[in-house]
Parts: sequence; C-alpha cells; structure tokens
Amino acid sequence: MYNAMTAEVSPLSSPAAALDSPRIKLLAIGDVGVGKSCVIKRYCEGRFVTKYIPTIGIDFGVKKVEVNKAAVLQRRSGSSAGASGGGGSNSSSSSSIPAAVRVNFWDGSGDDDYREIRNEFYDAAQGILLFYDVRDARSFENLQTWWDELGTYCEGLAAREKNAAPDGKRQSVTPMTVTGNTAAGKAVGNNEGKAPIVVLCANKADDTVVGGTGSAARETRVVTEEQGRAWAKAHGCAGYYETSASTEKNVKEAVEDLVTQVVATFM
Repeated sequence: MYNAMTAEVSPLSSPAAALDSPRIKLLAIGDVGVGKSCVIKRYCEGRFVTKYIPTIGIDFGVKKVEVNKAAVLQRRSGSSAGASGGGGSNSSSSSSIPAAVRVNFWDGSGDDDYREIRNEFYDAAQGILLFYDVRDARSFENLQTWWDELGTYCEGLAAREKNAAPDGKRQSVTPMTVTGNTAAGKAVGNNEGKAPIVVLCANKADDTVVGGTGSAARETRVVTEEQGRAWAKAHGCAGYYETSASTEKNVKEAVEDLVTQVVATFM
C-alpha cells in the first residue's frame, strides 16, 4: 500500500544506517489535488511530476536535511522570550542541536475514503504541512475541516489557537500518547505533550497549470495572499508560504523553516 517517494533510505532495511541521524516526522495534509505529493517530491527528489497521480492511502518520503543551528537557537530564543517560565534550558546552548536530521514525510491522501488510514499517522507527528490550492476556493474553505481533524488527533492545537486570540488565554495541554518502545518510535522521539508545528502552504502560486496533455493553461487565482495569511494567523500557524512545485517557489523555504522549528521545539 505504501509507495516510497524516494529511494534514499528504505525504512525496513539497514537499521544502523537508517538511525545515523535523529528522525523527525512531518505529515502533509489537505484536499485532493492541492499538490501535496508534488511539493514533497520536488523537495525530496528535485523534480516536478506533471502527470496527476492521486495518493492511495498514504505515501512516504525521506530526506536527510542539514540543520541550521543559528536559526534553531534564534527560534528557541524567541520562544523563551515569549514564554511564561519553564523549559528554558534549551535556549542557550547548541550542544543538543544535531548537525542533521532525517525527515520522514508522510503524505496523506485527501480522499475521505482513506481517512481511517490517514488518521493512524497523526500520532507522534512533530510537524504538519497544511495545503490548499490558491485557485480552488473549496480547498481553502475546507482548511477548517482539516484543522478540526488535526485537533482531534493532535492534542494541544486548540490551546495554540487560543494563544493566537487577542485575549491570549492559555489552556493546559494534555500529553499525547506515543508508542516509544519500537525502533520507529525511538527514532522519531516523544512529543512530550507538545502539539505539532503547523505551516500553511498556499500552493500552486505560480499562475500556470500544466495539463495532463502537456499543454499550458491559465487559471485565475481566487484566494488572495491576505486571506491566507489571515487564516494562518487566526489559527496560530507557525508559518505561511506561497508555494509552487512546478517552479520550486518557496518549497525549500517552507519545509526547512518547519524543520528548524521542529528541531527547536522537540530537540
């Protein structure tokens, strides 16, 4: 059922090699056809696939990513400055920051027929790439449905959304249940009761669509950047990026910003 998006590392072979760097778990979600798989494939393999192939169930990709320690320290410093005590020991030293991490990308189908499969992969997710298509108003409207699903399976997001509100009221976060006794569980690590970091991707922001026959067609953007940024801010997302798999616009920036924030938060 699972199709590896890159052959760099097989998750079922060569355990020693697979665990040579700490692993982080990222999950990509959003409506069918918003371009999740294309963005991940562009990042992992450096290529753009013009033919649309819907994801069946879940897809998997892995890539070793060098960590920008200065950026991680900056993130930690910013977080501790705004925090009200506790957990400040990570903010002043780079000794705990790995030189590189292996990023496990789990690409969930947006089809409701595969919801039960997709929901199995929220557990222990440390980062979320939430996608919509800037030329598809429905995919933007459905972000709330995806956010509600995240809130069901990733505890703590509701509290983070409250923190983004003007009243600034904080709520306690219930620790997530994480299976840490397996090799995969140990490799990914424990969320320590923290909600995953969410980055919103306004995808297909390139003004050109390449059709299945290879002919180019123009489509009108219907969701503005201002609308996307407002949604991200209202829901406490950690970042907003206008992305395009076809032109590679902000693909590296969005993923590696998320990686930086995950390392700063969970390591």
